[in-house]
Amino acid sequence: RPPRRARLRREPAPRRRLGGAIGEEGGYLSPAAQAELNVIAYHAAVAKLCEGFEIDAAKIATASNRVVAEAVKGLEGEALITRHADVLIDLGTSHGIFLAEGSLHLDTFCAEAAEVRADAAFTDLWR
Repeated sequence: RPPRRARLRREPAPRRRLGGAIGEEGGYLSPAAQAELNVIAYHAAVAKLCEGFEIDAAKIATASNRVVAEAVKGLEGEALITRHADVLIDLGTSHGIFLAEGSLHLDTFCAEAAEVRADAAFTDLWR
């Protein structure tokens, strides 16, 4: 049995697995595609939480297809299916984080979304 000090320094297995997953998450996407995935998740969360925001399904589909196409490029069979699932899991995780943050600070979250929508430099995915 390791000394107490050594045991305290070891991270629990779930934390090590989570750390590994976070380190791998998005590694198959370019930074631009990972950012686009986060933008999709953000827009979906805003539409869910804030009044006056509605998703433009065509814009979301186009953006999502672009991210998935990059992620699965050159893959086939089981590898393609697994990667596609990874993208959906990443998207769901990002969406959940935005929902949680937005729910905790709803007024600020929705006010910032209104600023984003008003910014002509930002291409939004809302109607």
